[in-house]
Amino acid sequence: MLTTSDEKLLEKFLENKCTPEEARDVLEWITSPEGRLVAENRFDKDIVLMENPDQHIDNQDVRKAHMFRQIMDKIIADESEKANPQTHWLISNWLKVAAAILIPLLITNAIIWFILEKPNGNIAWQEVSVPKGEKQQVIFQDGTRVWLNSDTKLKYPVEFSGNQREVKLEGEAYFIVQKNPKKPFFVRLNNLSVKVTGTSFNVKAYQDEKVITTTLDEGKISLLTKQKDEPLEYTLLPGHQALYSKTTSAIDVVKSAIGQNSSWKEKKLTFKDTPLLDVVRTLERRYNVKVVITDQGLLAYTYTINFHNESLQNVLSGLEKITPIRCQLKNGTVEIRKEIYKKRHN
Repeated sequence: MLTTSDEKLLEKFLENKCTPEEARDVLEWITSPEGRLVAENRFDKDIVLMENPDQHIDNQDVRKAHMFRQIMDKIIADESEKANPQTHWLISNWLKVAAAILIPLLITNAIIWFILEKPNGNIAWQEVSVPKGEKQQVIFQDGTRVWLNSDTKLKYPVEFSGNQREVKLEGEAYFIVQKNPKKPFFVRLNNLSVKVTGTSFNVKAYQDEKVITTTLDEGKISLLTKQKDEPLEYTLLPGHQALYSKTTSAIDVVKSAIGQNSSWKEKKLTFKDTPLLDVVRTLERRYNVKVVITDQGLLAYTYTINFHNESLQNVLSGLEKITPIRCQLKNGTVEIRKEIYKKRHN
Protein backbone atom coordinates (compact mmCIF):
# COMPACT_ATOMS: atom_id res chain seq x y z
CA MET A 1 0.00 0.00 0.00
CA LEU A 2 1.29 3.47 -0.89
CA THR A 3 1.64 6.38 1.51
CA THR A 4 1.02 10.08 1.11
CA SER A 5 4.74 10.60 0.49
CA ASP A 6 4.55 8.38 -2.59
CA GLU A 7 2.59 10.85 -4.73
CA LYS A 8 5.36 10.75 -7.33
CA LEU A 9 4.21 7.25 -8.17
CA LEU A 10 0.71 8.62 -8.69
CA GLU A 11 2.18 11.11 -11.19
CA LYS A 12 3.94 8.23 -12.88
CA PHE A 13 0.66 6.33 -13.07
CA LEU A 14 -1.15 9.28 -14.63
CA GLU A 15 1.57 9.56 -17.26
CA ASN A 16 1.07 5.87 -18.04
CA LYS A 17 4.65 4.98 -17.09
CA CYS A 18 3.98 2.53 -14.24
CA THR A 19 4.83 -1.15 -14.28
CA PRO A 20 1.82 -3.47 -13.87
CA GLU A 21 2.79 -4.04 -10.21
CA GLU A 22 3.05 -0.29 -9.54
CA ALA A 23 -0.26 0.35 -11.28
CA ARG A 24 -1.98 -2.23 -9.05
CA ASP A 25 -0.51 -0.56 -5.96
CA VAL A 26 -1.76 2.84 -7.09
CA LEU A 27 -5.25 1.59 -7.89
CA GLU A 28 -5.51 -0.15 -4.52
CA TRP A 29 -4.20 2.93 -2.72
CA ILE A 30 -6.69 5.40 -4.24
CA THR A 31 -9.56 3.24 -3.05
CA SER A 32 -8.41 3.76 0.54
CA PRO A 33 -9.59 6.81 2.56
CA GLU A 34 -6.04 8.21 2.64
CA GLY A 35 -5.44 7.72 -1.08
CA ARG A 36 -8.82 9.08 -2.01
CA LEU A 37 -8.17 12.27 -0.01
CA VAL A 38 -4.82 12.84 -1.74
CA ALA A 39 -6.36 12.15 -5.14
CA GLU A 40 -9.25 14.52 -4.53
CA ASN A 41 -6.90 17.30 -3.39
CA ARG A 42 -4.76 16.85 -6.46
CA PHE A 43 -7.84 16.79 -8.68
CA ASP A 44 -9.10 20.04 -7.14
CA LYS A 45 -5.75 21.72 -7.88
CA ASP A 46 -5.92 20.67 -11.52
CA ILE A 47 -9.47 21.99 -11.83
CA VAL A 48 -8.37 25.38 -10.44
CA LEU A 49 -5.62 25.50 -13.06
CA MET A 50 -8.07 24.67 -15.84
CA GLU A 51 -10.61 27.28 -14.73
CA ASN A 52 -8.06 30.07 -14.17
CA PRO A 53 -6.98 31.45 -17.57
CA ASP A 54 -4.13 33.41 -15.94
CA GLN A 55 -2.40 30.13 -15.15
CA HIS A 56 -0.24 28.60 -17.88
CA ILE A 57 -1.36 24.99 -18.18
CA ASP A 58 -0.52 22.38 -20.74
CA ASN A 59 -2.40 19.45 -22.13
CA GLN A 60 -0.83 17.11 -19.57
CA ASP A 61 -2.73 18.96 -16.82
CA VAL A 62 -5.96 18.44 -18.72
CA ARG A 63 -5.27 14.75 -19.23
CA LYS A 64 -4.54 14.22 -15.54
CA ALA A 65 -7.64 16.07 -14.42
CA HIS A 66 -9.76 14.04 -16.82
CA MET A 67 -8.32 10.77 -15.51
CA PHE A 68 -8.81 11.84 -11.91
CA ARG A 69 -12.45 12.51 -12.70
CA GLN A 70 -12.84 9.07 -14.26
CA ILE A 71 -11.15 7.39 -11.29
CA MET A 72 -13.08 9.24 -8.59
CA ASP A 73 -16.42 8.79 -10.35
CA LYS A 74 -15.82 5.06 -10.47
CA ILE A 75 -14.83 4.96 -6.79
CA ILE A 76 -18.00 6.83 -5.79
CA ALA A 77 -20.15 4.52 -7.89
CA ASP A 78 -18.36 1.53 -6.35
CA GLU A 79 -19.04 2.76 -2.82
CA SER A 80 -22.72 3.14 -3.67
CA GLU A 81 -22.76 -0.49 -4.70
CA LYS A 82 -21.04 -1.46 -1.42
CA ALA A 83 -23.92 0.08 0.50
CA ASN A 84 -26.06 -2.74 -0.87
CA PRO A 85 -25.03 -6.07 0.75
CA GLN A 86 -26.24 -8.00 -2.26
CA THR A 87 -23.78 -6.22 -4.58
CA HIS A 88 -20.79 -5.88 -2.29
CA TRP A 89 -17.52 -5.60 -4.21
CA LEU A 90 -14.13 -6.49 -2.75
CA ILE A 91 -11.13 -4.33 -3.56
CA SER A 92 -9.73 -7.12 -5.73
CA ASN A 93 -12.89 -7.04 -7.86
CA TRP A 94 -12.66 -3.25 -8.05
CA LEU A 95 -9.07 -3.54 -9.28
CA LYS A 96 -10.18 -5.80 -12.10
CA VAL A 97 -12.93 -3.38 -13.09
CA ALA A 98 -10.65 -0.34 -12.71
CA ALA A 99 -7.96 -1.96 -14.82
CA ALA A 100 -10.54 -2.79 -17.49
CA ILE A 101 -11.68 0.84 -17.51
CA LEU A 102 -8.44 2.74 -16.99
CA ILE A 103 -6.13 0.85 -19.33
CA PRO A 104 -8.38 1.46 -22.38
CA LEU A 105 -8.89 5.00 -21.07
CA LEU A 106 -5.15 5.65 -21.06
CA ILE A 107 -4.78 4.23 -24.56
CA THR A 108 -7.84 6.07 -25.90
CA ASN A 109 -6.73 9.39 -24.43
CA ALA A 110 -3.26 8.95 -25.87
CA ILE A 111 -4.69 8.30 -29.33
CA ILE A 112 -7.18 11.19 -29.16
CA TRP A 113 -4.63 13.72 -27.94
CA PHE A 114 -2.04 12.52 -30.46
CA ILE A 115 -4.50 13.06 -33.31
CA LEU A 116 -5.64 16.48 -32.06
CA GLU A 117 -2.09 17.73 -31.51
CA LYS A 118 -0.79 16.64 -34.89
CA PRO A 119 -0.42 19.47 -37.43
CA ASN A 120 -3.37 19.43 -39.79
CA GLY A 121 -5.01 16.77 -37.65
CA ASN A 122 -8.65 15.86 -37.75
CA ILE A 123 -9.91 18.66 -35.51
CA ALA A 124 -13.61 19.23 -34.96
CA TRP A 125 -14.58 22.83 -35.78
CA GLN A 126 -17.58 24.96 -34.92
CA GLU A 127 -18.83 28.13 -36.64
CA VAL A 128 -20.55 31.28 -35.45
CA SER A 129 -22.31 33.26 -38.17
CA VAL A 130 -23.53 36.79 -37.42
CA PRO A 131 -26.12 38.13 -39.91
CA LYS A 132 -26.30 41.68 -41.17
CA GLY A 133 -27.73 44.12 -38.65
CA GLU A 134 -26.50 42.14 -35.63
CA LYS A 135 -23.41 41.70 -33.43
CA GLN A 136 -22.27 38.92 -31.14
CA GLN A 137 -19.63 38.18 -28.51
CA VAL A 138 -17.79 34.87 -28.10
CA ILE A 139 -15.73 33.78 -25.10
CA PHE A 140 -13.31 30.87 -25.55
CA GLN A 141 -12.33 28.35 -22.90
CA ASP A 142 -8.94 30.06 -22.43
CA GLY A 143 -10.58 33.39 -21.52
CA THR A 144 -10.10 35.05 -24.93
CA ARG A 145 -12.97 37.37 -25.89
CA VAL A 146 -14.08 38.14 -29.45
CA TRP A 147 -16.65 40.71 -30.60
CA LEU A 148 -18.10 39.86 -34.00
CA ASN A 149 -19.44 42.61 -36.26
CA SER A 150 -22.34 42.25 -38.68
CA ASP A 151 -22.03 39.81 -41.59
CA THR A 152 -19.16 37.90 -39.97
CA LYS A 153 -18.23 34.23 -39.69
CA LEU A 154 -15.83 32.80 -37.13
CA LYS A 155 -14.67 29.19 -37.14
CA TYR A 156 -12.92 27.73 -34.10
CA PRO A 157 -11.99 24.26 -32.79
CA VAL A 158 -14.12 22.59 -30.16
CA GLU A 159 -11.02 22.62 -27.97
CA PHE A 160 -7.67 24.40 -28.29
CA SER A 161 -5.19 21.53 -28.43
CA GLY A 162 -1.55 21.20 -29.31
CA ASN A 163 0.91 24.06 -28.99
CA GLN A 164 -1.21 26.80 -30.55
CA ARG A 165 -4.71 28.33 -30.60
CA GLU A 166 -6.24 28.90 -34.02
CA VAL A 167 -9.43 30.47 -35.41
CA LYS A 168 -10.58 31.37 -38.93
CA LEU A 169 -12.25 34.70 -39.64
CA GLU A 170 -14.33 36.08 -42.48
CA GLY A 171 -15.66 39.57 -41.71
CA GLU A 172 -14.75 41.89 -38.86
CA ALA A 173 -13.90 41.09 -35.26
CA TYR A 174 -12.23 42.61 -32.23
CA PHE A 175 -10.03 40.28 -30.17
CA ILE A 176 -8.83 40.48 -26.59
CA VAL A 177 -6.56 37.45 -26.47
CA GLN A 178 -5.65 35.81 -23.16
CA LYS A 179 -1.88 35.83 -22.75
CA ASN A 180 -0.06 32.55 -23.14
CA PRO A 181 3.42 32.86 -24.73
CA LYS A 182 3.72 29.07 -24.80
CA LYS A 183 0.57 28.76 -26.88
CA PRO A 184 0.27 31.61 -29.41
CA PHE A 185 -3.09 32.58 -30.89
CA PHE A 186 -3.54 32.65 -34.68
CA VAL A 187 -6.26 34.34 -36.70
CA ARG A 188 -6.31 32.79 -40.17
CA LEU A 189 -7.48 35.07 -42.98
CA ASN A 190 -7.27 35.07 -46.77
CA ASN A 191 -3.55 34.34 -47.43
CA LEU A 192 -2.72 36.18 -44.22
CA SER A 193 -2.35 35.12 -40.59
CA VAL A 194 -2.22 37.20 -37.43
CA LYS A 195 -0.01 35.73 -34.70
CA VAL A 196 -0.75 36.82 -31.14
CA THR A 197 0.47 35.92 -27.66
CA GLY A 198 -1.84 38.24 -25.74
CA THR A 199 -3.18 41.57 -26.94
CA SER A 200 -6.14 43.63 -28.19
CA PHE A 201 -6.68 44.26 -31.89
CA ASN A 202 -9.28 44.68 -34.63
CA VAL A 203 -9.38 42.74 -37.90
CA LYS A 204 -11.51 43.63 -40.90
CA ALA A 205 -11.45 40.99 -43.60
CA TYR A 206 -14.62 40.91 -45.68
CA GLN A 207 -14.59 38.88 -48.88
CA ASP A 208 -15.97 41.73 -51.01
CA GLU A 209 -13.18 44.12 -49.98
CA LYS A 210 -9.73 44.14 -51.57
CA VAL A 211 -7.88 45.14 -48.41
CA ILE A 212 -7.59 43.46 -45.02
CA THR A 213 -7.05 45.93 -42.20
CA THR A 214 -5.54 44.98 -38.85
CA THR A 215 -5.41 47.62 -36.13
CA LEU A 216 -3.50 47.10 -32.88
CA ASP A 217 -4.63 48.75 -29.64
CA GLU A 218 -2.47 46.96 -27.08
CA GLY A 219 0.40 44.46 -27.04
CA LYS A 220 2.17 43.19 -30.15
CA ILE A 221 1.14 41.06 -33.10
CA SER A 222 2.86 39.62 -36.16
CA LEU A 223 1.39 39.45 -39.64
CA LEU A 224 2.45 36.36 -41.56
CA THR A 225 2.14 36.15 -45.35
CA LYS A 226 4.03 35.21 -48.48
CA GLN A 227 5.38 37.22 -51.40
CA LYS A 228 6.67 35.28 -54.39
CA ASP A 229 6.49 32.10 -52.29
CA GLU A 230 8.79 33.65 -49.69
CA PRO A 231 7.45 33.80 -46.11
CA LEU A 232 7.32 37.30 -44.66
CA GLU A 233 6.60 38.52 -41.15
CA TYR A 234 5.60 42.05 -40.14
CA THR A 235 5.48 43.25 -36.55
CA LEU A 236 2.73 45.70 -35.60
CA LEU A 237 2.91 47.99 -32.57
CA PRO A 238 0.05 49.74 -30.72
CA GLY A 239 -1.47 52.73 -32.48
CA HIS A 240 -0.70 51.36 -35.94
CA GLN A 241 -2.77 49.77 -38.67
CA ALA A 242 -1.64 47.30 -41.32
CA LEU A 243 -3.28 47.38 -44.75
CA TYR A 244 -2.87 44.10 -46.61
CA SER A 245 -3.62 44.02 -50.35
CA LYS A 246 -5.25 40.78 -51.45
CA THR A 247 -4.09 41.51 -54.99
CA THR A 248 -0.38 42.12 -54.42
CA SER A 249 0.11 40.68 -50.90
CA ALA A 250 1.84 43.95 -50.01
CA ILE A 251 1.46 45.39 -46.50
CA ASP A 252 1.43 49.10 -45.69
CA VAL A 253 1.60 50.27 -42.08
CA VAL A 254 0.05 53.58 -41.04
CA LYS A 255 -0.72 55.30 -37.74
CA SER A 256 -4.18 54.90 -36.31
CA ALA A 257 -5.81 56.29 -33.19
CA ILE A 258 -6.23 53.57 -30.57
CA GLY A 259 -9.82 52.40 -30.44
CA GLN A 260 -10.90 54.26 -33.56
CA ASN A 261 -11.34 51.21 -35.76
CA SER A 262 -13.10 49.17 -33.09
CA SER A 263 -15.66 51.82 -32.13
CA TRP A 264 -18.35 49.69 -33.79
CA LYS A 265 -18.36 47.58 -30.59
CA GLU A 266 -19.89 50.56 -28.76
CA LYS A 267 -22.53 51.06 -31.48
CA LYS A 268 -20.52 53.86 -33.07
CA LEU A 269 -19.97 54.60 -36.75
CA THR A 270 -16.64 56.26 -37.43
CA PHE A 271 -15.66 57.41 -40.91
CA LYS A 272 -12.36 59.17 -41.60
CA ASP A 273 -11.65 60.11 -45.21
CA THR A 274 -13.77 57.09 -46.09
CA PRO A 275 -14.86 56.70 -49.74
CA LEU A 276 -18.62 56.56 -50.33
CA LEU A 277 -18.40 52.96 -51.56
CA ASP A 278 -16.89 51.85 -48.22
CA VAL A 279 -19.50 53.88 -46.35
CA VAL A 280 -22.23 52.10 -48.32
CA ARG A 281 -20.83 48.65 -47.50
CA THR A 282 -20.74 49.54 -43.81
CA LEU A 283 -24.34 50.76 -43.85
CA GLU A 284 -25.54 47.65 -45.68
CA ARG A 285 -24.03 45.41 -43.02
CA ARG A 286 -24.90 47.59 -40.05
CA TYR A 287 -28.55 48.19 -40.93
CA ASN A 288 -29.24 45.16 -43.16
CA VAL A 289 -30.32 47.22 -46.16
CA LYS A 290 -29.46 47.40 -49.84
CA VAL A 291 -27.91 50.63 -51.13
CA VAL A 292 -28.09 51.71 -54.77
CA ILE A 293 -25.93 54.56 -56.11
CA THR A 294 -27.52 56.02 -59.22
CA ASP A 295 -24.61 58.27 -60.23
CA GLN A 296 -21.11 56.76 -60.35
CA GLY A 297 -19.65 60.24 -60.06
CA LEU A 298 -20.69 60.20 -56.40
CA LEU A 299 -18.03 57.57 -55.67
CA ALA A 300 -15.45 60.37 -55.62
CA TYR A 301 -16.90 61.68 -52.33
CA THR A 302 -15.18 60.85 -49.03
CA TYR A 303 -16.59 61.26 -45.53
CA THR A 304 -15.20 62.19 -42.12
CA ILE A 305 -18.05 61.98 -39.64
CA ASN A 306 -19.04 60.11 -36.45
CA PHE A 307 -22.35 58.68 -35.31
CA HIS A 308 -23.29 57.05 -32.01
CA ASN A 309 -26.19 54.62 -31.95
CA GLU A 310 -28.05 56.62 -34.59
CA SER A 311 -30.90 55.34 -36.72
CA LEU A 312 -30.27 54.75 -40.42
CA GLN A 313 -32.37 57.79 -41.32
CA ASN A 314 -30.28 60.05 -39.08
CA VAL A 315 -27.06 58.69 -40.58
CA LEU A 316 -28.32 59.34 -44.11
CA SER A 317 -29.33 62.87 -43.12
CA GLY A 318 -25.82 63.42 -41.77
CA LEU A 319 -24.27 62.32 -45.05
CA GLU A 320 -26.57 64.66 -46.97
CA LYS A 321 -25.38 67.64 -44.91
CA ILE A 322 -21.73 67.34 -45.91
CA THR A 323 -22.04 66.33 -49.56
CA PRO A 324 -24.54 67.19 -52.34
CA ILE A 325 -26.43 63.91 -52.28
CA ARG A 326 -30.01 62.91 -51.63
CA CYS A 327 -30.83 59.60 -49.88
CA GLN A 328 -34.22 57.93 -50.07
CA LEU A 329 -35.14 54.88 -47.98
CA LYS A 330 -37.98 52.72 -49.24
CA ASN A 331 -38.82 49.04 -48.61
CA GLY A 332 -35.39 48.19 -47.24
CA THR A 333 -33.50 49.86 -50.10
CA VAL A 334 -31.58 53.14 -49.95
CA GLU A 335 -31.23 55.08 -53.19
CA ILE A 336 -28.44 57.65 -53.29
CA ARG A 337 -28.51 60.21 -56.05
CA LYS A 338 -26.88 63.54 -56.76
CA GLU A 339 -28.64 66.56 -55.29
CA ILE A 340 -29.73 69.01 -57.97
CA TYR A 341 -29.95 72.60 -56.83
CA LYS A 342 -32.41 74.84 -58.65
CA LYS A 343 -31.39 78.38 -59.47
CA ARG A 344 -33.32 81.02 -57.68
CA HIS A 345 -34.91 83.77 -59.82
CA ASN A 346 -35.09 87.35 -58.54
